[in-house]
Amino acid sequence: MILRLLFELATWHGLAKLRLHTESTVQALENSTTRLGIILREFSSTTCAAFMTWELPSEQAARGCHKAAMAKKSASNGPTIDGSNGPGVLPAKKGHGGKLRTFNLSTYKIHSLGDYAKAICMFGTTDSYNTQVVSKSFLFQASLTGENKQGELEHRRVKRFYPRTQKGKFTLGITKQQRREQHLRKLKELSPNLRMNDSKKKSPPLDPRLSFEDHDPLLPTLPSQHYQMSSEQRHKLNLSQWLHENRDDPALKVSRPICIYLMS
Repeated sequence: MILRLLFELATWHGLAKLRLHTESTVQALENSTTRLGIILREFSSTTCAAFMTWELPSEQAARGCHKAAMAKKSASNGPTIDGSNGPGVLPAKKGHGGKLRTFNLSTYKIHSLGDYAKAICMFGTTDSYNTQVVSKSFLFQASLTGENKQGELEHRRVKRFYPRTQKGKFTLGITKQQRREQHLRKLKELSPNLRMNDSKKKSPPLDPRLSFEDHDPLLPTLPSQHYQMSSEQRHKLNLSQWLHENRDDPALKVSRPICIYLMS
Protein backbone atom coordinates (compact mmCIF):
# COMPACT_ATOMS: atom_id res chain seq x y z
CA MET A 1 0.00 0.00 0.00
CA ILE A 2 2.72 2.48 0.96
CA LEU A 3 4.80 1.67 -2.12
CA ARG A 4 1.75 2.12 -4.36
CA LEU A 5 1.00 5.45 -2.72
CA LEU A 6 4.59 6.68 -3.08
CA PHE A 7 4.72 5.60 -6.73
CA GLU A 8 1.44 7.34 -7.55
CA LEU A 9 2.52 10.50 -5.72
CA ALA A 10 5.77 10.56 -7.72
CA THR A 11 3.82 10.01 -10.95
CA TRP A 12 1.36 12.78 -10.19
CA HIS A 13 4.12 15.19 -9.15
CA GLY A 14 6.10 14.49 -12.32
CA LEU A 15 3.07 15.14 -14.53
CA ALA A 16 1.98 18.26 -12.65
CA LYS A 17 5.44 19.87 -12.85
CA LEU A 18 5.98 19.34 -16.57
CA ARG A 19 7.17 22.45 -18.40
CA LEU A 20 5.59 21.38 -21.67
CA HIS A 21 2.12 19.85 -21.83
CA THR A 22 0.09 18.20 -24.54
CA GLU A 23 -3.44 16.82 -24.57
CA SER A 24 -2.14 13.36 -23.68
CA THR A 25 -0.11 14.58 -20.70
CA VAL A 26 -3.05 16.57 -19.32
CA GLN A 27 -5.28 13.53 -19.70
CA ALA A 28 -2.63 11.41 -17.96
CA LEU A 29 -2.57 13.93 -15.10
CA GLU A 30 -6.34 13.65 -14.68
CA ASN A 31 -6.12 9.84 -14.64
CA SER A 32 -3.31 9.98 -12.10
CA THR A 33 -5.36 12.32 -9.91
CA THR A 34 -8.23 9.83 -9.94
CA ARG A 35 -5.96 6.95 -8.97
CA LEU A 36 -4.29 9.07 -6.28
CA GLY A 37 -7.64 9.90 -4.69
CA ILE A 38 -8.59 6.23 -4.54
CA ILE A 39 -5.26 5.23 -2.99
CA LEU A 40 -5.39 8.05 -0.44
CA ARG A 41 -8.82 6.96 0.75
CA GLU A 42 -7.66 3.36 0.96
CA PHE A 43 -4.53 4.42 2.84
CA SER A 44 -6.62 6.41 5.33
CA SER A 45 -9.13 3.61 5.95
CA THR A 46 -6.74 0.66 6.18
CA THR A 47 -3.12 1.61 6.88
CA CYS A 48 -3.75 4.63 9.11
CA ALA A 49 -6.47 2.82 11.06
CA ALA A 50 -4.02 0.04 11.99
CA PHE A 51 -1.55 2.38 13.73
CA MET A 52 -1.80 4.75 16.69
CA THR A 53 0.25 7.86 15.97
CA TRP A 54 0.99 10.54 18.55
CA GLU A 55 2.44 14.01 18.35
CA LEU A 56 6.22 14.50 18.48
CA PRO A 57 7.99 15.23 21.79
CA SER A 58 8.91 18.68 20.48
CA GLU A 59 5.27 19.45 19.72
CA GLN A 60 4.22 18.19 23.14
CA ALA A 61 6.89 20.33 24.84
CA ALA A 62 5.87 23.42 22.88
CA ARG A 63 2.23 22.91 23.81
CA GLY A 64 3.20 22.46 27.46
CA CYS A 65 5.27 25.65 27.44
CA HIS A 66 2.37 27.54 25.91
CA LYS A 67 -0.03 26.31 28.57
CA ALA A 68 2.47 27.13 31.33
CA ALA A 69 2.88 30.65 29.95
CA MET A 70 -0.88 31.11 29.84
CA ALA A 71 -1.20 29.84 33.41
CA LYS A 72 1.53 32.22 34.56
CA LYS A 73 -0.18 35.10 32.79
CA SER A 74 -3.54 34.31 34.35
CA ALA A 75 -1.92 34.09 37.82
CA SER A 76 -1.55 37.87 37.94
CA ASN A 77 -5.27 38.30 37.25
CA GLY A 78 -6.68 35.56 39.46
CA PRO A 79 -6.39 31.91 40.44
CA THR A 80 -4.54 29.56 38.12
CA ILE A 81 -6.01 26.58 36.37
CA ASP A 82 -5.04 24.19 39.18
CA GLY A 83 -6.80 26.40 41.75
CA SER A 84 -3.73 27.90 43.44
CA ASN A 85 -2.96 31.60 43.69
CA GLY A 86 0.68 31.31 42.64
CA PRO A 87 2.21 30.99 39.17
CA GLY A 88 1.72 27.24 38.94
CA VAL A 89 2.16 24.89 36.00
CA LEU A 90 -0.52 22.70 34.54
CA PRO A 91 -0.49 19.17 35.95
CA ALA A 92 0.84 16.53 33.60
CA LYS A 93 -1.63 14.18 31.95
CA LYS A 94 -1.67 10.54 32.86
CA GLY A 95 -0.58 7.92 30.35
CA HIS A 96 1.06 8.99 27.10
CA GLY A 97 0.59 12.71 27.63
CA GLY A 98 0.50 13.58 23.93
CA LYS A 99 -2.33 14.15 21.50
CA LEU A 100 -3.45 11.51 19.03
CA ARG A 101 -2.62 12.49 15.45
CA THR A 102 -4.58 10.99 12.57
CA PHE A 103 -4.31 11.37 8.81
CA ASN A 104 -6.66 14.13 7.68
CA LEU A 105 -8.17 14.03 4.21
CA SER A 106 -10.21 17.21 4.73
CA THR A 107 -7.45 19.66 3.82
CA TYR A 108 -7.32 22.26 1.08
CA LYS A 109 -4.19 20.82 -0.54
CA ILE A 110 -5.85 17.46 -1.08
CA HIS A 111 -9.10 19.13 -2.14
CA SER A 112 -7.34 21.20 -4.83
CA LEU A 113 -5.58 18.25 -6.48
CA GLY A 114 -8.45 17.83 -8.91
CA ASP A 115 -8.13 21.41 -10.19
CA TYR A 116 -4.55 21.14 -11.46
CA ALA A 117 -5.41 19.78 -14.90
CA LYS A 118 -8.05 22.47 -15.52
CA ALA A 119 -5.70 25.19 -14.25
CA ILE A 120 -2.98 24.03 -16.66
CA CYS A 121 -5.41 24.25 -19.58
CA MET A 122 -6.50 27.75 -18.55
CA PHE A 123 -3.24 29.38 -17.39
CA GLY A 124 -0.42 27.20 -18.76
CA THR A 125 2.22 25.10 -17.04
CA THR A 126 2.67 25.38 -13.27
CA ASP A 127 6.20 26.83 -13.51
CA SER A 128 4.96 30.04 -15.19
CA TYR A 129 2.82 31.46 -12.37
CA ASN A 130 2.15 31.38 -8.64
CA THR A 131 -0.47 32.64 -6.20
CA GLN A 132 1.75 35.07 -4.29
CA VAL A 133 1.43 38.10 -6.57
CA VAL A 134 -1.66 38.91 -8.63
CA SER A 135 -1.18 40.99 -11.76
CA LYS A 136 -2.80 44.38 -12.21
CA SER A 137 -4.89 43.19 -15.16
CA PHE A 138 -6.19 40.31 -13.08
CA LEU A 139 -7.26 42.67 -10.31
CA PHE A 140 -8.97 44.92 -12.87
CA GLN A 141 -10.87 41.96 -14.29
CA ALA A 142 -11.87 40.90 -10.78
CA SER A 143 -13.18 44.40 -10.05
CA LEU A 144 -15.43 44.22 -13.11
CA THR A 145 -16.87 40.85 -12.15
CA GLY A 146 -17.23 41.80 -8.48
CA GLU A 147 -15.12 38.88 -7.25
CA ASN A 148 -12.72 39.15 -4.32
CA LYS A 149 -9.37 37.91 -5.62
CA GLN A 150 -6.13 38.72 -3.84
CA GLY A 151 -2.62 37.40 -3.70
CA GLU A 152 -1.08 35.59 -0.78
CA LEU A 153 1.23 38.56 -0.07
CA GLU A 154 -1.62 41.02 0.40
CA HIS A 155 -1.43 40.64 4.20
CA ARG A 156 2.11 42.07 4.17
CA ARG A 157 0.80 45.41 2.91
CA VAL A 158 -1.60 45.60 5.84
CA LYS A 159 1.23 44.83 8.26
CA ARG A 160 3.22 47.70 6.73
CA PHE A 161 0.39 50.12 7.55
CA TYR A 162 -0.07 48.95 11.12
CA PRO A 163 2.98 50.67 12.77
CA ARG A 164 1.77 54.07 11.49
CA THR A 165 -1.65 53.84 13.14
CA GLN A 166 -3.11 54.34 16.59
CA LYS A 167 -3.13 50.89 18.17
CA GLY A 168 -6.57 51.47 19.64
CA LYS A 169 -8.04 52.39 16.24
CA PHE A 170 -5.84 50.45 13.85
CA THR A 171 -8.71 49.40 11.57
CA LEU A 172 -9.60 53.00 10.74
CA GLY A 173 -5.91 53.94 10.36
CA ILE A 174 -5.16 51.08 7.96
CA THR A 175 -8.26 51.91 5.90
CA LYS A 176 -7.24 55.57 5.57
CA GLN A 177 -3.71 54.68 4.49
CA GLN A 178 -4.98 52.17 1.95
CA ARG A 179 -7.40 54.69 0.45
CA ARG A 180 -4.71 57.38 0.38
CA GLU A 181 -2.34 55.04 -1.45
CA GLN A 182 -5.05 54.15 -3.94
CA HIS A 183 -5.82 57.81 -4.67
CA LEU A 184 -2.14 58.61 -5.20
CA ARG A 185 -1.80 55.69 -7.60
CA LYS A 186 -4.80 56.87 -9.61
CA LEU A 187 -3.44 60.42 -9.76
CA LYS A 188 -0.11 59.11 -10.98
CA GLU A 189 -1.81 57.15 -13.76
CA LEU A 190 -4.11 59.98 -14.86
CA SER A 191 -1.70 62.92 -14.58
CA PRO A 192 1.40 62.68 -16.79
CA ASN A 193 3.03 65.56 -14.87
CA LEU A 194 3.11 63.52 -11.67
CA ARG A 195 4.98 60.61 -13.13
CA MET A 196 8.44 60.27 -11.72
CA ASN A 197 9.96 58.68 -14.80
CA ASP A 198 9.08 61.56 -17.15
CA SER A 199 11.95 63.75 -15.95
CA LYS A 200 14.44 60.93 -16.38
CA LYS A 201 15.72 59.44 -19.56
CA LYS A 202 13.68 56.46 -20.53
CA SER A 203 15.53 53.18 -20.60
CA PRO A 204 15.82 51.40 -23.95
CA PRO A 205 13.24 48.72 -24.64
CA LEU A 206 14.05 45.24 -23.48
CA ASP A 207 15.48 42.93 -26.07
CA PRO A 208 15.37 39.17 -25.42
CA ARG A 209 18.12 38.59 -27.99
CA LEU A 210 21.79 38.40 -27.04
CA SER A 211 24.56 40.16 -28.87
CA PHE A 212 27.45 38.29 -30.45
CA GLU A 213 29.78 39.46 -27.68
CA ASP A 214 27.69 37.79 -24.98
CA HIS A 215 28.56 34.20 -24.27
CA ASP A 216 25.75 31.91 -23.13
CA PRO A 217 26.81 28.30 -23.74
CA LEU A 218 24.25 25.55 -24.10
CA LEU A 219 24.83 21.88 -23.53
CA PRO A 220 24.55 19.48 -26.49
CA THR A 221 20.96 18.33 -26.94
CA LEU A 222 19.02 16.09 -29.28
CA PRO A 223 17.40 17.69 -32.34
CA SER A 224 14.05 16.20 -31.31
CA GLN A 225 13.85 18.37 -28.18
CA HIS A 226 11.50 21.33 -28.55
CA TYR A 227 13.41 23.79 -26.39
CA GLN A 228 16.36 24.10 -24.01
CA MET A 229 16.84 26.27 -20.92
CA SER A 230 20.21 27.77 -20.15
CA SER A 231 21.79 27.35 -16.73
CA GLU A 232 23.34 30.84 -16.88
CA GLN A 233 21.72 33.59 -14.80
CA ARG A 234 23.68 36.63 -15.99
CA HIS A 235 21.37 37.57 -18.86
CA LYS A 236 18.06 38.03 -17.08
CA LEU A 237 14.87 39.39 -18.59
CA ASN A 238 11.80 40.60 -16.71
CA LEU A 239 8.99 38.86 -18.56
CA SER A 240 6.26 40.99 -17.00
CA GLN A 241 7.96 44.21 -18.11
CA TRP A 242 8.72 42.81 -21.56
CA LEU A 243 5.11 41.73 -22.06
CA HIS A 244 3.91 45.16 -20.94
CA GLU A 245 6.17 46.99 -23.40
CA ASN A 246 5.10 44.69 -26.25
CA ARG A 247 1.42 44.46 -25.35
CA ASP A 248 0.41 45.81 -28.79
CA ASP A 249 2.34 43.13 -30.64
CA PRO A 250 -0.09 40.82 -32.50
CA ALA A 251 2.21 37.88 -31.80
CA LEU A 252 1.31 38.04 -28.11
CA LYS A 253 -2.40 37.69 -28.78
CA VAL A 254 -2.55 33.90 -28.89
CA SER A 255 -5.58 31.74 -28.41
CA ARG A 256 -6.16 29.30 -25.59
CA PRO A 257 -4.80 25.75 -25.88
CA ILE A 258 -6.81 23.14 -27.69
CA CYS A 259 -6.96 21.07 -24.52
CA ILE A 260 -9.57 23.49 -23.15
CA TYR A 261 -12.16 20.86 -24.00
CA LEU A 262 -10.95 18.85 -21.03
CA MET A 263 -12.62 21.39 -18.74
CA SER A 264 -16.04 20.27 -19.87
